[in-house]
Amino acid sequence: MEMTNYDSHQFDYWNSVVAIQSSMKADLDDMLQGNINISIETMGVFKDEFVDIVQNNPAFFLKNLRYLRPSDQELLISYYIVMKAQQHLAIINKSTQTICSYRLRMACRIFTAFVYFKGFPSEEQIRGVLAKANLSDVEDPRPLNCAASQAEFIARAITLYNMSHDFQQVANRMGAHRPSIRRSFSQLRKKLEESEVTAEQALSALVFHLIDKANAWGGGLAARELKKQGTIMLKDPPVLGKFRVKAGDPYFEAVSSPKADFGVVLS
Repeated sequence: MEMTNYDSHQFDYWNSVVAIQSSMKADLDDMLQGNINISIETMGVFKDEFVDIVQNNPAFFLKNLRYLRPSDQELLISYYIVMKAQQHLAIINKSTQTICSYRLRMACRIFTAFVYFKGFPSEEQIRGVLAKANLSDVEDPRPLNCAASQAEFIARAITLYNMSHDFQQVANRMGAHRPSIRRSFSQLRKKLEESEVTAEQALSALVFHLIDKANAWGGGLAARELKKQGTIMLKDPPVLGKFRVKAGDPYFEAVSSPKADFGVVLS
């Protein structure tokens, strides 16, 4: 059997993970800004402050991990605990290494945001953050004759959407236009992401957590994401059900797979 030749940079990758100093402390502001680098392909020396949380306080990590969606939980556990490489995670998630790296950075930011707010923020907390934020470039979704301010209206909309995950229900409840609410959420996330205020960056990450891959027309996931899900039907070739297999059989390689019948007799 021929051994697989691994690139030297893969060994550097894992050596750099092991070499992280335990005295290194994670910076909350940097993590919310997405300034942590988690890909050896994007920098000269590997440095991931999020590793400190996982390695130095795993109980804290697992306790707050439950706030994230299952897909983000699996991604963080696979990368930081199981220590799977990004190229392998990309194959599992049917994406690219670049997308996998982006998803990891966003998952870290969302995790940090939940830690900052000690869970999903209340309507009062969101209103307080938005009242001090610059919402000049954010679409105003308020209907005519609405007494609430823009910050109060959006804070209420975010709270309702966190409970229903349905833009149409939120629009009906607040008497507003559904596309306008959806656009205001998207613009708000981008606007707060550019801020230097920690609370605004944290809220931006949580808004991304809410609307990422969400159906803009109602509830559930977007149609594109739904197409990626579903039952996967696997079928083994007939050769695996035989006691004698010819070496020239076109499906002969399946015999050596993990699912092969060890009682097969080669002829």
